[in-house]
Amino acid sequence: MNVIFCIVAALLSVWRRWFLYLLIIFLSAINTSFHTSIPLSPNDRSLVFEGTVIGEEPREEYTKLSLELDNVIVDDKRIGCGARAELFVPGGGTFLGKRIFVKGKIRNSKYQRHSYLLAGTIVGEKKGKIFWGDVLYSVRKYIIGTLENLLDQEFSDLGIGLLIGGSGRLKRELKEAFSRAGVLHLLAVSGLHVGFVCAFTAVFLFFIPFPQRIKFIIMALILLLYIAVTGFRPSVCRAGMMFLLFGVALLYQRNVDGMHIVNITALIFLLVNPFLLFDPGTQLSFAAVYGILFLYPKFDERFLNRINNRRIYKFIILPMVVSFSAQIFVAPFLIYYFHRLPVFAVLSNLIVLPLASVVIFLLFIALFTGLFYAAGARLIMFLTTIPLKALVGVTNFFTHLPFAVLTLYVPPVFLILFYLLFNIRVRKYAVFSIIGILCFVSLFSLSEPLSIRTISSDILVTTPAGENILIERKKIGSFSNIFLKAHNIRRIDYLIGYGDRGVAKKGFFLMPDELHYKFLKFDETTVEISEKIFIRYKDAEVVLNKKFESDDGTNGFYIMTDGKKIRRFKISGFPSIVEQMITDIEYFIARIQMVL
Repeated sequence: MNVIFCIVAALLSVWRRWFLYLLIIFLSAINTSFHTSIPLSPNDRSLVFEGTVIGEEPREEYTKLSLELDNVIVDDKRIGCGARAELFVPGGGTFLGKRIFVKGKIRNSKYQRHSYLLAGTIVGEKKGKIFWGDVLYSVRKYIIGTLENLLDQEFSDLGIGLLIGGSGRLKRELKEAFSRAGVLHLLAVSGLHVGFVCAFTAVFLFFIPFPQRIKFIIMALILLLYIAVTGFRPSVCRAGMMFLLFGVALLYQRNVDGMHIVNITALIFLLVNPFLLFDPGTQLSFAAVYGILFLYPKFDERFLNRINNRRIYKFIILPMVVSFSAQIFVAPFLIYYFHRLPVFAVLSNLIVLPLASVVIFLLFIALFTGLFYAAGARLIMFLTTIPLKALVGVTNFFTHLPFAVLTLYVPPVFLILFYLLFNIRVRKYAVFSIIGILCFVSLFSLSEPLSIRTISSDILVTTPAGENILIERKKIGSFSNIFLKAHNIRRIDYLIGYGDRGVAKKGFFLMPDELHYKFLKFDETTVEISEKIFIRYKDAEVVLNKKFESDDGTNGFYIMTDGKKIRRFKISGFPSIVEQMITDIEYFIARIQMVL
């Protein structure tokens, strides 16, 4: 069907250009099927997998590696295996660009449409398959090694995060402070870093008598190397792609609109890897750029042009408006993923961004100087600690201000409606939709139903009184913590399982064995466990299997009952933002059906 739609959209694009957008959408849908991992059946046999490390994300206690698997070694024979997998290794170290051998088992990811999970240990390493891999490994090792040797550990982790991205190295307290102050985005390599790389390259190429096109190609290759060293993070890929598109436009002397450049970049992302649409980093990066390009001109037209003092405008008002424009478009995603909204983000960025720019500039200079003169690099690193200390101090100051963070829980379906408010043509319909949803929510709150959310290993029962009962169907390997976090459940009142983990606030009940049963009553809700699990509310009864059905735990059901009618629909145990929107819509429809 997608192929047919592609052909139709391609033919209609000759008549109307906007059909090209439909063509790209259907092409990305076809590409999605190529990127979708085929579900694997459980296999307890350990095998040796060979692959290249194409991504590296250090955390506080482990490192997450993204692998491009090439072969599976079985009985000294190599079997081709073209797949991507994620491997978690303890400790630190640099692996980017290297080929490694992992002995272990491959599993489905708990998230749909994600790479496989590889559980095992590294049993061998060797150089990259091509020269490019050796270059990536050497450059990344030099950057990390230099910063760790010349800076104290307190600042080396922060310096590495500012230079090549990633907040996983930071201590929890410092990471929490950056998040509460609204400056965590500094550790996502983006346009600021790309600008420094391009500026340094342009300075050196200025004295070389090369044609402009040759200089642009050299600059693009150096930028590509930096993007690869960062592990192809979505934010730096977006900034790098925008730079290349702007550069091509300048070479051919074309006038381009910034919004068109961002749209083309987004479409290229969609074609290359459509699953980036579900990646939080990609969503936050593009939301910030769209906010700046869409809102800043409106502020400039209506307010900024009236400011006569150009110094105040340039150094204070302009950065605040740019930051505010980005924060407005990023706010819905921050609320959905982190359930928090930094109140002083605009003010903190006004001070922190210049400090971070100075730090990044000095780090680049120190790394370049270290190639020729080690003592000079050490001196520059010593000077870098001054703005680093100031950066941490300012961040902690904004973190400890009263009401620095607002905690909010908003259904993601409001995200689409929020962005529609900025479009004059549909603003009226968006306002009516928000009012209608709020009215429905108010009416629904008068009579809460019993809700049951399930995955293969867990059952979560929420009673009309608001109590949460977690029933474990698996002795080990439960996804309960991630499952609860994904569904915004902050408190468990009762736990029925195989061991007391101290998560239940009011009571723990041991799961009965095959020869016994258990009958529990919670107000009007009763839970009976024998060969199966019976959950009764008034006149309605829901029957669930006691044993889990699969190992991946990615799919489940949302079951609601008002004591008479029962409504059931499928959900993802670990939903993306799009899947959560679909679940919210199905929830509203089910509630309306109950009322009617």
